Amino acid sequence: MSEEAAVTQAVDDKPALTMDQLKAAMPPVLVTLMEVHKGELVTTLSEEMRDLIATIRELGKGGELTMKMKIAPHDTGAVRAVDINWDITVKKPKAKQRPSCAFVRDDNHLSRRDPAQREFVGGGFEE
Repeated sequence: MSEEAAVTQAVDDKPALTMDQLKAAMPPVLVTLMEVHKGELVTTLSEEMRDLIATIRELGKGGELTMKMKIAPHDTGAVRAVDINWDITVKKPKAKQRPSCAFVRDDNHLSRRDPAQREFVGGGFEE
């Protein structure tokens, strides 16, 4: 089934719309976003948002998704065409990391054992 046929298939006995009718009903900016790099922008944006939402649900913390577009004249002179480049940045929340405790030895190295704590060896404390 073609993309247009899939989009325009009748649902719940309501008449189907053609792709052109759907695009005509959308704000022009949405149509442009759908058409940039043959839909790659919207596909990538959707995937990144889905992954971000999954991480937010898992960790219970917020994140950030930013889409940036750069639009510049395609040629010099009268601007009749533009070049569009885009970038998507995602800042996912991070799981809180538990600290690991370490003791500072006299030689300034770290140890898991407290050098000030006496050792318990074979049923008694070692002096």
